[in-house]
This record gives sequence, structure tokens and C-alpha cells, in this order.
Amino acid sequence: MKKLGMLVLMFLVAAGVSFAAEGDNVLTVNATIAPVLTATFGAGHAATISFDALSGTGTKQSTTADLTIISNYPHWTVTFASQNSSADKGKLKDTATTEPAASLSYNLKASLTTTGWANSTNVTNDLSAFQAMSANHTIGLATGNGKTLVSGVVYQLQASLDMPTGAIEMYETGKTFTDTILITIANNA
Repeated sequence: MKKLGMLVLMFLVAAGVSFAAEGDNVLTVNATIAPVLTATFGAGHAATISFDALSGTGTKQSTTADLTIISNYPHWTVTFASQNSSADKGKLKDTATTEPAASLSYNLKASLTTTGWANSTNVTNDLSAFQAMSANHTIGLATGNGKTLVSGVVYQLQASLDMPTGAIEMYETGKTFTDTILITIANNA
């Protein structure tokens, strides 16, 4: 009987081990979030702002363009830089005129138009008011949480310039004045 009891016990231990091995299978589920960091003019949005039929005196404002920023990084910076030569940075140049080309000084502004973005209070915006583009300007988040809404956050870009007054000559008609602004976005993690 002892041998039978021992045999039954060994069978139960072996069966228990084989059932325990089947119950120890582990499934691991992993997910990796892809980085998203873009500053774009979306479909249907102008990548050009312009002044129409400038005349008279006083400050004139351009049309607008919407820049959409999408990020899942906690810290990022968007930089705006005039691409004209150093002497003409931040000026609209008449490129058809031989040197020295005529130029118009202008200012740029970026206004946050997205509402309901909890992180908007952490944003530093050098362009919250009109600024001369003779130096680079930034919008960014260095502290706090910079993750945007899934649809992004929108900044409306607009330029302004002052028309000549008093004894200053008027601008000559038939000329086109241009500047290109390079907009880059970078992760500051």
C-alpha cells in the first residue's frame, strides 16, 4: 500500500507541475508613442501674408495666415527668422530694383487663436505683439507641459508697416516688396 500511495503522490506532483506550467504563460503588451513635432500651414491655409494696395498714411496691417503647431513633446520652440541678408533682415525688399534695393521695414505678430488648451499659460511668445523682424523671435515652452491638442494649436500670423508721413516721399508704385521668414520647430527636451 505504501508503494501505491507513493506512486499516486508522485503522479499528483507530476500532474500538478504540468498544469502549473500551462498556467504560467505570460503575455506582454507594449506600446510606443511616436514623436510628433510639426509647425505647418494646413490645407486651405495661406503660407503668404500680403498688404493690398498700400496708400495713404498710418499703420497698415496685412492679411493673416494660420500656423498650426502639433507636439507631444513637453518642451519645444518655434523660431521665426527673416531670410534677408543681415543689413536687410526684417525688411520687405524690392528685389526687381538694382542695389541698393528699396525696402520697407515691417513687424510681425503671432496670436494664439486656439481656446481650451490648458498648457497655453506656459507659453513664451516673443511675437504676442508686433515686433521688428531684424532679429529672430520664438514661441515656445521651456517649462511645464508643452503637449498640444491632438488637432494642434493655431497661431494667427499678421504683419504691419507704417506708411510715410509728412515730408517723407511716398513709396513708388508698381514695385513688389518681399521677405521670406524661415519657421522651424525644435524639441527642447
